[in-house]
Amino acid sequence: MTSDADARRGWVAQRFAMVGQLPSYRAVFDREGVDGPGDTVILGDEASVERQIRRLASAGVTELVALPIGSAQEQATTTDLLVGLNTRAG
Repeated sequence: MTSDADARRGWVAQRFAMVGQLPSYRAVFDREGVDGPGDTVILGDEASVERQIRRLASAGVTELVALPIGSAQEQATTTDLLVGLNTRAG
């Protein structure tokens, strides 16, 4: 979770840019109509992040690998939310 989604999206896009050049991932990104990893991250405030994760669950996603990014506080807050969602779902 973050209050600066644009900055975090840019960080992901830069840090994982190489992924967008791998043929297997490039094919998936092209099929989904996104430019690269920066367009696939879940970012925002608590309500937005929870809504996006619940949307994935409603679509049938049964496993989610999360990599909290940002400041130590943002990572801790995100982890707490994910644990809470997992506890309520399980």
